[in-house]
Amino acid sequence: MIDINVNKCLFCIVAKENRIMESRLFLTVFLFVVALLPFPVHGSWLPFSLENGHIIIEVKIGDQEAKAILDSGAMSNLISKSFVRKHGQNFTTSGKSVSQGVNSTQKLQLYSNIPISLYGTDLVLDKVAAIWLSGADIILGSGFFRSGILQIDYPNSRLRFLHKKSVNLKKQANISMKPASDSPLPAIEVLLKGKKAWLLFDTGSNGGLALKRSFALDRGLIGEDTNSDQIIVKGINNIGSYEKFKLDSVKIGPYELENVSTSVPSEGQASNLGSGFNTRSGTRLQRGVKTSGLLGYDVLKHFLITVDYEKYQMHIYAE
Repeated sequence: MIDINVNKCLFCIVAKENRIMESRLFLTVFLFVVALLPFPVHGSWLPFSLENGHIIIEVKIGDQEAKAILDSGAMSNLISKSFVRKHGQNFTTSGKSVSQGVNSTQKLQLYSNIPISLYGTDLVLDKVAAIWLSGADIILGSGFFRSGILQIDYPNSRLRFLHKKSVNLKKQANISMKPASDSPLPAIEVLLKGKKAWLLFDTGSNGGLALKRSFALDRGLIGEDTNSDQIIVKGINNIGSYEKFKLDSVKIGPYELENVSTSVPSEGQASNLGSGFNTRSGTRLQRGVKTSGLLGYDVLKHFLITVDYEKYQMHIYAE
């Protein structure tokens, strides 16, 4: 556990092995226009709610009460088309961008001059893509996570930002984290039945693991004798057919989880799992590690997570 004294800049970790049982389905967002939020550092805990596996915070957009999803797997902020139609008279259009979801890709209208207030901080968002959303009015992407060292306490539904000087996360990190090869999104190293994989860290995914079918087949994680169910997954742009099954063992940092809910695209189902594009040039970014899927809520929900999104450093703790 990370114990931080914000005033004296002290902290220590008591890490231990823990075995956790279980893990459900997933949704992910990829929109590749990086937008940073100048969110101030807080020492105190800030509340959030969990709805269908998503981190929800209460915000105001203009003078309207609204709900926001915090999504580490989205490179940009996204806003509901319904909200724009009802309350976006003062928003300005600012071009279009490509949105790459789990199942397909499409062009989306961008809006700027969007005033938003969250946790007592007033901001103005630009180049926010409009999509159809359910359960929230806006998605706050990677820019939110780059505001400092972020702690997400899933079991207690709270978060806080810490000044980088208050935590030596480089020394205390207990998970390998690197940028993905085709996006600046962070990927973490895990062991799936003893086999190494790099998966995107995705708080916007409300399932456990979502793996590329080719990877799962090559590593023997799924086969003809796998007991799986056929499911339909709704992504940002489309729906897709997936196979859902339980993975015996997932090692993440010093912890091992058993019977983790895992999804792979059905045979012949097109999928963008673990990939991204540079919207400015339309070409793939070449750096970092090759990812094989996503890691979401049904794994993350067990942990107190401390992450430096910009330096790719992470520590997790579970009681």
